[in-house]
Amino acid sequence: MPGLVAGGLGGAAPALAAPPPNIVFILTDDQRWDTINKKHSVDGRTPVTRRVTRLLVDKGVLFRNSFVTTALCYR
Repeated sequence: MPGLVAGGLGGAAPALAAPPPNIVFILTDDQRWDTINKKHSVDGRTPVTRRVTRLLVDKGVLFRNSFVTTALCYR
C-alpha cells in the first residue's frame, strides 16, 4: 500500500511558477510633494507632467502617508 500511495504522488505534473512582476522604481532628487501630482503641476501646463500622470499616477500607487529622511532647501 505505501508503494501505491508514493507512486500516485510522483505522477502529478509540477506546477508552473508565475513570472515575477515587472516593477519600475523612479527616484528623483529634491522633488517636493507638490511638483508632480494627479491634479496639477508647478506651472500647470507641463506636457511631460500630463503624460507621467496618465502613465504612472493613474495606474500606479499613491502613498498618502510617507516621509523622507533627507533635508531639502526650499527657496
